[in-house]
Amino acid sequence: VQFCTATPIQDALCRALKTADEPYEGYSSYYEWLRGQFARKRDILAAGLLAAGIEPLPSQGGFFLLGKLPFREDLLQRSSLAKEPYDWTFCKQLAEEKRVVGVPASPFFSSSDYYHDEMDHDLIVKKKDRYQGAPLARFAFCKQDNTLLEASRRLKLTTSMNCLDVIL
Repeated sequence: VQFCTATPIQDALCRALKTADEPYEGYSSYYEWLRGQFARKRDILAAGLLAAGIEPLPSQGGFFLLGKLPFREDLLQRSSLAKEPYDWTFCKQLAEEKRVVGVPASPFFSSSDYYHDEMDHDLIVKKKDRYQGAPLARFAFCKQDNTLLEASRRLKLTTSMNCLDVIL
């Protein structure tokens, strides 16, 4: 929703919001239809990620999936040599190999919560949760269906990210 002060725009937005609550294309409202669209898009992307060894994490909303990245020895070594977080190395390799782009999640955490462990060549989440020790990447599913289907197809061409010109 856009912030605006122009009265005609406020009136139009009020009408649009009321209309969105009405039945839409077989759904109880536009919002229910939209929820179904995004759930379908999320499922397309999740299937491709799983096929590549990337575990999609549960989400309660939004249009991003966080994926738990698998460990590859070659990428662990490259990450250590480059002195960069494993998720960065993984996402760069994914883009080079599969031409699908994920966003490394380590910048979304404070350095005290998420850090690169030089000894273990591992990206660590220090908080006590079930994803402890898991490097993560973010993938968007607010894309056209053909974009998601192509990304999923590319991801399925390999197992455990052997890796994406599709930006997710």
